[in-house]
Amino acid sequence: MPQLNSIPPQAPPDDAIPGDSLEEMIAKLNGNFDEIYSGDFVVPREQIIDERDQGDTIYIGKADPGELEASATWQIQKITFTRNGALTETEIRFADNDILFDNVWDDRTTLDYTP
Repeated sequence: MPQLNSIPPQAPPDDAIPGDSLEEMIAKLNGNFDEIYSGDFVVPREQIIDERDQGDTIYIGKADPGELEASATWQIQKITFTRNGALTETEIRFADNDILFDNVWDDRTTLDYTP
């Protein structure tokens, strides 16, 4: 008899295809935060991608259009790739461990991304 609180296993989404390019993977990870809904129209958020450490670390910043990189109005993600032989582990963290738009893009490398 199934438990009431259990969640049955689900297949990965159809759009999660191994071998996706980095741009495709980032687009899928960020789908819900790419636009601002305002009245009857949609405004795309400004997005900056900063690749460091020969591609092993990627910072993604999003803010409303026109926000300064020195203002505390950014949502920032840090994506880290760790290679272990033929395997690559991917870790995705948000600055301050939240999805709020309250970080400074210029401070992205010194923000707290610990769980």
